[in-house]
Amino acid sequence: MSTTTTPGGGCADALCEDCLASILVRLPSASDVLRCRAVCRSWRRVATNLLFLANHAAHRPIQIITISDSREVSATPLSVVDHPRPRRLLFHRTQYGPSVSRSSAVLFSLDGLLVLTQRPGIYVICNPATRQWTRLPVLGPDETRPRRFDAAACGFYWHASSGEHRLLCQVRRNWAHDYNILSAGGGGARRHGRRAPRPANTSRTIRYGAPVSCRGVLHWLDHPEAEYTGMMLAFDTASEAFRLMPLPPEQLAGNNTARTLVELDGELAMAVMQHGVSSMAVWDLRDYGEAAEVWTLRYRVEVPMSSLHFGDITDITGASR
Repeated sequence: MSTTTTPGGGCADALCEDCLASILVRLPSASDVLRCRAVCRSWRRVATNLLFLANHAAHRPIQIITISDSREVSATPLSVVDHPRPRRLLFHRTQYGPSVSRSSAVLFSLDGLLVLTQRPGIYVICNPATRQWTRLPVLGPDETRPRRFDAAACGFYWHASSGEHRLLCQVRRNWAHDYNILSAGGGGARRHGRRAPRPANTSRTIRYGAPVSCRGVLHWLDHPEAEYTGMMLAFDTASEAFRLMPLPPEQLAGNNTARTLVELDGELAMAVMQHGVSSMAVWDLRDYGEAAEVWTLRYRVEVPMSSLHFGDITDITGASR
C-alpha cells in the first residue's frame, strides 16, 4: 500500500493504511474510533472499513445485549472486573415519540449489527459498538384499507455485490402478499418478483422461524409454505432468488418431533429428536446446490433415558415447542 506524506513529512498521512489500522484497532473504545474519522481522508477510510470495524470489535470486551421491562436495549460488558460504564443504552422507544408502540424486539444480529422492531413495518439497524442507528424504509398499509396490513421480517443478510446490509420482509396489504427488500444504503422498499404465500390459516399473523445461513443462503424450517409443501425455504443472498428444498427422510411424529437446522463443519445439517425416543438423528446435506444433492444420516446419538426431559420438547436452540 502506498504511503502519502505532506511536505513537512510529519503528518498522520505519513503512515501507510495497514500500519494505521494496526494502531487504531487497539483504541479502547468505539468513540475513539469515531473521532479518528475526522482527522483526514485516509484515517476516515481506515476507520469506516468493515474489516477494520470487525477487528476492533473483536478486541473489545464481550458484551451481552439486554432488553428491560421498559423496552430499553442496552449493552453490558461481561467481565469479572468493575467496568467504569457498566451499561450503555443503545435504543429506547422514546426515540420515536410517544405515538409509537411500546413493544420492541431484537430480531437479527449480523456483522456486529442488530435489527430491532417496534411494530410491524418499522425496523431499525443499531451498531452497539458505535451506538449509531438508522431506520430502514418504513413498510405501511394500503391507504384505502389501512387495517388489513401485516409485516414480518424474514431474514437479515449482506448483499456482497452492492455492499449493503438488507432486510427481507413478507408484507400483507389487504389480501395480497409480497416480499419486500429493505436496504440500509438508502432508497425505498423494493418489491421482490416472487409472490409471497398466504398462511394456511388466513387469520394467523405471518410467521417465520429464525433462518440458518450456510454457503451464502438463508434457510427456514418454519415458514408459511411449510404447512402444505413439507419443504424448507431457501433464499440465495447473492442472486436474491428463492427455492424450496426437501427435508431429510426422517420419520416424524407430528408435534412430538423437535427439528433444528444448524451449520455443521460448513455443511447444512438438521438435528431431529422425537418425544419418547432415546436417540437424536443428525443429517447433513451432501453436494449442496448440485443436482445430486442428498440428505445423508451422519450420526444417530443414543441419549440415556435418565437424562431425557418428558415435559415440553425443547430444540437445541432452546426454543420450546
